[in-house]
Order: sequence, then structure tokens, then C-alpha cells
Amino acid sequence: MRRLVALAVLVALAAGLFAPQARAQVNPFEPVVVVNGSPVTAYEFFQRRQFLRALGIQGDLDRQAESALIDEKLQLAEAARLGIGVSEADLQGGMTEFAARANLSAEDFIAAIGQAGVAPETFRDFVRVGLAWRQVVRARFGAQANAVAEAEVDRALSVPAQRGVVRAEMSEIVLPARAEALADEILASIDGPEAFERAARAHSIAPSAERGGRIAPVPLSYLSPAMVQSVAQAGANALLPPARTAEGIVLLFLHGTDRFDAVGPEITEVDYLVLKPAPDPATLAGLRDCPTAYARLGDATSLSRRTLTEAALPAPHALTLARLDPGEAARVAGGEYDGALIFLCARRLVSGLSFGDGVTATGVQGERLRTGVRETLRNVRLTELAENYLRDLRADATITRP
Repeated sequence: MRRLVALAVLVALAAGLFAPQARAQVNPFEPVVVVNGSPVTAYEFFQRRQFLRALGIQGDLDRQAESALIDEKLQLAEAARLGIGVSEADLQGGMTEFAARANLSAEDFIAAIGQAGVAPETFRDFVRVGLAWRQVVRARFGAQANAVAEAEVDRALSVPAQRGVVRAEMSEIVLPARAEALADEILASIDGPEAFERAARAHSIAPSAERGGRIAPVPLSYLSPAMVQSVAQAGANALLPPARTAEGIVLLFLHGTDRFDAVGPEITEVDYLVLKPAPDPATLAGLRDCPTAYARLGDATSLSRRTLTEAALPAPHALTLARLDPGEAARVAGGEYDGALIFLCARRLVSGLSFGDGVTATGVQGERLRTGVRETLRNVRLTELAENYLRDLRADATITRP
């Protein structure tokens, strides 16, 4: 039944996408962009745009389709240079894996996108490039990514927030970027936590609005030096200075701080998606879990999934994720992640572990955890190396538009 529902949804998304006249008068072999002498044809461009639409991707599909196809030309050329190919068995496995994100078989997925005018070969080529690029990255950076020192595993497992770290208990109100007048009005009306909670429920555009703006405790190490100073000076039950972020104007109410001294037997790992560039807000409507997000947002050029312990989270991600419940999303501002969207899939407790003063896991369960953390660190490093590698290939490429 689930597979039939998923198929119906996918077909519905694909229906009525392009009128027949949109295909007319176009030479399918006409190049729309040339990458190091290799043309991207009008047919390839049209097919990719249709594929993105069938997946429910929103935003500027022309730009996304062109960018993805340019990257794929570079990825295929690099695979050919290294003598890397994809076997038919691996290709079938990759197609099955991708279709499973929509809870469909590969055959049902191909039939569904076919009703949107997407040829089976387009899907095959898309998966083939992804598999080839994965091999390229592993061949080039596998040894470098595998060189994870035990000290790095120790740091990831140590969860510094577990011993002697101060955390801020806060609530937030997020307003649109141009709502300065409303922000001033709200600030003038706040006389305590109850007033802030009412204002959050009434005006905040963040997912935390339904909780009265309350967010998870935030270790001060996640905050900027200026924000740490504001927290130190404000004291309990006080408004903090407004801040501008990628989401808009953020008003923060500090309930107080606490020191978390216990070294507990549990570690929290965070499962989340990073999408850059962030999709159109309408695309996020109804998203509640990662399988749904993959089915709707699964363009391999813009989505990556990460599972890290809280201690191993990059600082911009950590602060954003601290404010989310599973199934919620928010934008990241600043640094290399500026403008990216974070979607929280789940938080999970890794339990039954004992830690000594060095916070080193022991026993069989401890070694399993260390193995998992080691693999996570490898994957994160490999992802970052791959992103930089592709960025360099693109910077060195000759890209022309006839």
C-alpha cells in the first residue's frame, strides 16, 4: 500500500509539467553549454529539468539543471581519465537504492518519472555518474580519509559538553528580514518569559514557535564571542540584543545558564541533511523525515547526509541543530555553510557505555561505537574532500555557452 501511495504522489507531482508546444521548435542536439569541449545538449538539459520537477524540486530549475550537468561532465571526464567505469550490476544496484528513497522499486520509479517525460536513460545516466564519481573520490582520497587518528575518535567521543561546560537556556523569535518595526514593537512589550512565549507563538516564523520559542540548551562554545559576552552580562530572564541571520531577525530571551558536570553513560548522535543551495520554502512543506526529504530533495549535487556525535558537529551546524526538533529545518548563516539548509532527521542516544576520566569507551559496545565514529569521521572527511575536488575541477574548466 505504501508503495502505491508513494507512486501516486510521485505521478501527481509530475503531472502537467510541460505543454507539448514547449518541446517544439528545439533542436535536441543543439548544445546549451560546452564543458571542456564536451557539449550539454538541449535534450539533456530538458530531461534533467523534467527529472528535477518529477522529484518535486523547487526553485530555479534551469540554473539547477545546468549546474548539475556541468558538474557531471567534469565528473565523468575525471572518471574516464582514471580508467574508472560502472558495471551493469552496480548500476542496477544504484538505481534500486535511489528509487528506494521514494519507497519504490526501480521499475516503478522509472514508470513514474516516465509519465513526467523523463526517459529511463536519463535516470540511468544520472545514477551512473554518481557511482563513477564515488569511485573517483575513493580512489583519489580514500587513503587520506581513512587516516583517522585515535585522538580524533577520542575527541568525537569525549562530548566536551558533558563535563564542566556552561549551557544557555534560551527561547527565540524569528521574524522576516524586513520586520524591523515588528521587532521593535515586540521588544518593547516583553516584560518576562510569559510575554516572550506569547509573542513567539503569535509572530515567530521558526518551527520553535509552537513551543513558545523554546530551544534546546546551547553550549556557550557554540556561540560567537559577542553572544557569549551578551549572555554573561545579561543574567537570568533577560532579552539579548537582536541578531540578523539568514533566516531573518532573531530575538533571543535568556532564561539562565547551567553547568552540566555529569559524565553520563549516553552519547547523542545527530542525523541530519545539508542542502546547498537551500531549496524554495514551499518544497519543505510536509517534510517530516529523511526518506521523504530524500524523495523530494534528492538531487545528489545539492544534498548530503551526515550522522555525527554532538561533539563532532561543525559549529554552525551545531547551533542550528540545537534549535530543531526532528523533521524541522533552518538556514545556516556564515562561513562556507552560508545559505545552506539544515534538516534534522533524528537524534539518537548511544547507551550502555562506560567512560573513564579520558572519556574512552570500553568493552565490546565501546569498540563498536569507536568503529562507528571512526567511519563517520572518514565519511565527513571524504565528503569535504570531494566537494573541494569538484570545486577545483570547475574552477579550472573552460565553460562556454553558444
